[in-house]
Amino acid sequence: DVSLAVQRAGISNYRILVVGDGHERGWLQQNVPNVELAGLLYGEDLARAYADMDIFAFPSHTDTFGNVVLEALSSGVPVVATASGGPKYLVVEGESGFIAHDDAAFSDRVVMLAANPDLRARMSIRARQFAQCRYWNRIFDQVYDAYEYCLRSRHSVRSRGRIENRHTVVSS
Repeated sequence: DVSLAVQRAGISNYRILVVGDGHERGWLQQNVPNVELAGLLYGEDLARAYADMDIFAFPSHTDTFGNVVLEALSSGVPVVATASGGPKYLVVEGESGFIAHDDAAFSDRVVMLAANPDLRARMSIRARQFAQCRYWNRIFDQVYDAYEYCLRSRHSVRSRGRIENRHTVVSS
């Protein structure tokens, strides 16, 4: 539990902001100290929420991509994510955040970032650089390569079809 780990580390000036909604709302309000439940946020409100964050803790084990992780990185927020699912591919370990392989490591990484403002500042810069420069460039390169491959494959199939047709005509 991240909240307990933060308290055990002697960090008292913190809040846990939960963006989104779900059936856990009541449990979170009653059992997690310093929790603020923002509900669903969009547009400027969501951008302000990211801008106010020091750490983005994403405990999902099932998310296949993690668009919210990319949004946090783009906002310059270091991310702690699990080693399950797609978000682990978005975080550069030790540079833009941390990948945790179990619950204890997840809490430890959040505490490490919470207790170390210099580390957070360095990771914040790297998070933004990764999201804005490398990530979108890599997506562009992959899409470009896919198109190029398709065009080459299409040309190759057409060429083979013509040659086969010519051979058919010649051998007739």
